[in-house]
Amino acid sequence: MPKRQSKPDVKAAIANASQVLEHRSREGKEIPRFSNKHETIVDYLQSREFKDSKAAFQGRVLKQAMEHPQWDLADARGHSKPTGKRFEYFDEDGSVPGGIQLKSRKEESKYASYLNAMKKYLDTGDDTELMKFKNKSFVDNEGKKVQFLTDKDTLDNLATFNELPHGDDIYIH
Repeated sequence: MPKRQSKPDVKAAIANASQVLEHRSREGKEIPRFSNKHETIVDYLQSREFKDSKAAFQGRVLKQAMEHPQWDLADARGHSKPTGKRFEYFDEDGSVPGGIQLKSRKEESKYASYLNAMKKYLDTGDDTELMKFKNKSFVDNEGKKVQFLTDKDTLDNLATFNELPHGDDIYIH
């Protein structure tokens, strides 16, 4: 008979998250808002919403509260994990060997949409879709924000030297 796992300790998770968040705050590090309704994971763990959720969900959130109290709700739910896929990537200097791994499926989708907009601009000259990414960024798997490259002259130069992702498959195998 399989061993039954014990229910995670909410009080311990709250204490741990509070301590980590306070330490990060004192160091001046950014703490993203946990969700629309809750400022931090501590607020969420103390809410009726959390107490009324299913045990399996509570377990995932508590585990993340212990390990990563600075994450937001999507991360804590477990829906924002990297898939391990690496994507073709470039910066203003050209193609980056080894590509890039993104933080989550959401970031992967955002990056793919950007690549489609960039390709549309290069194929047609229409920059409408590309300009939606101006001054926006995506997050890599190490949590670093990376600005989308939307400068048309730079993109044209990189395309001339074949330094941009091309073809239908943007994954690095």
